[in-house]
This record gives sequence, structure tokens and C-alpha cells, in this order.
Amino acid sequence: MFRILIVDDERIILNGIRMIIEEELNLSFPTEIVTASNAPRALELFEYFHPDLILTDIRMPVMDGFDLISRVRE
Repeated sequence: MFRILIVDDERIILNGIRMIIEEELNLSFPTEIVTASNAPRALELFEYFHPDLILTDIRMPVMDGFDLISRVRE
């Protein structure tokens, strides 16, 4: 199972990316997708979900995408 975490503060973008991955890409392997509407929530999910891929927005309130990447690398 390939796990993907999508992080974006705009719900329409979040759902759009998820839909593209699930319905348009026709991936040949099983995926599990989890979404977060902000970086702090993404960090909470990261602790137990352990994604293989994180797609994140850069400009978000509270913590931006670069800070999220730095925290995940720790």
C-alpha cells in the first residue's frame, strides 16, 4: 500500500488533488490517501500514518509548507 498525505488549507484544492489521484491517474498499485487542512494536523497524522509521499501547499497559516517539511525531516 502506497500512502499519500495531502496538506492544503483550501478545501477545494485538497479535494481536487485527492480526486485526481484516485480517479484520473489510474495508478496500478493500491493507495491510501489522507488529507490535512493545516500543517499542525499533518504532523499529527504523520505520527501514525507514515506516508510514503507528502504533497503540501507552501503558503498556509500557522505553519508553512517549508516548516512542515523541516519538522517531518526531524
